[in-house]
Amino acid sequence: MSDIKIKILGNGFCEATHEEFGEKVKTSISPIFGGKGENFSSTDLVAAALGTCVASSLEGFAKRSDLNFNEFEIMVEKELSDSPKRISALKIEIAYPKKLDDKTLLKIIRIINSCPVRKSLNPEIIVESRFREIKK
Repeated sequence: MSDIKIKILGNGFCEATHEEFGEKVKTSISPIFGGKGENFSSTDLVAAALGTCVASSLEGFAKRSDLNFNEFEIMVEKELSDSPKRISALKIEIAYPKKLDDKTLLKIIRIINSCPVRKSLNPEIIVESRFREIKK
């Protein structure tokens, strides 16, 4: 169990502190909500949480599969709906410098779907996965 302490800093800024480790993350209100957008927004952190959860799981898989996890690039695109204003979709793109076979891609899709963050998301949020080969 993790305790996160939130401090309201004013002017649309907050600071979240992981109580056990002391790490801090600063957030700000997104410009679409009238904020300055100088830091991650709360919905950005949801997208980042999904991406880092997938990345952490992918690292373990890569080590077991003799893939270089340092060569993976992961991008998460967040889409918001207008009414109600909420995350409507998170699109995960995973890039690797060589073509991955179908068996490996299926394992990566399972990693994405079994990530605890993914399992915690509202089922109405569309989570799409796409893969591309990095051209060097």
